[in-house]
Amino acid sequence: MNKIVAELKIAMAQPSFRAAEKNWARRTSRARWRFFKLFKATLARHSKVMVVRIDFGLKRHELYNSKEPRTPWPQATVNPNAPHAGAQVQAEDQRLKNLLQQLGFDEIDTAREKSLRRIRDVFGSGLLGYIWKLEYGARKGFHYHCVFLLNGSVHRQDISIGNQIGKIWADYAPNGLGIFRNCNANRGYYKFPAVGMLQYHESRHWKGLSHIANYLSKPDYYVLLKLPSDQKHRTFGTSVIPRLTTNKPGPHRRKSFGLQGNPL
Repeated sequence: MNKIVAELKIAMAQPSFRAAEKNWARRTSRARWRFFKLFKATLARHSKVMVVRIDFGLKRHELYNSKEPRTPWPQATVNPNAPHAGAQVQAEDQRLKNLLQQLGFDEIDTAREKSLRRIRDVFGSGLLGYIWKLEYGARKGFHYHCVFLLNGSVHRQDISIGNQIGKIWADYAPNGLGIFRNCNANRGYYKFPAVGMLQYHESRHWKGLSHIANYLSKPDYYVLLKLPSDQKHRTFGTSVIPRLTTNKPGPHRRKSFGLQGNPL
């Protein structure tokens, strides 16, 4: 163990590691900056913004009957508690593994692009912006965390909209493997949910937004190991950020913006 620790310290002291560490710090800072700039620019133009948080994933049998305390993914087509279900569970597990092994990351990334394009078409000007983050987990595989901002003066049913967005991903995900988690439908599981209707002058959501920003901007070293090394892929993205303006239609606002200066 001491030898491993010593070798790790030597590796971390190398210039290449220091350079990579600085690069990740810059990426994290820039991602967080883009997150809050998008929220600030959007709320400067609209007094009501609906926040919908969705996770896009791919079917993996171990996810279905997880006892996670948080929001569940869709249930399995095979009930593992049914009599003599062992063989069926194993067959379903193998079927999903075979389908996943046939996938290249380019197919997954293309599905993400097509889904976002379709979401923009469906909601039109009612969609004010979005943020996405790619991650890789040992149990979940490749998955995306997404935040969508919609015009709260037009859209009000956030849970229904979340399901609608999730089903778009399910339609475009390769090999019929698309699943989603609607965080708005399970906001009680989150200490700082920051989803649903966001009013311009409310301060209670800012702490939640800060937690989401920290989560979406944190570096995920594991995902880089899983991405194809022969080409560059983005792991974070946002919609086009509108120019910050105070020229909002309607009555002039007397209070300052909630995220003025330090977003925390």
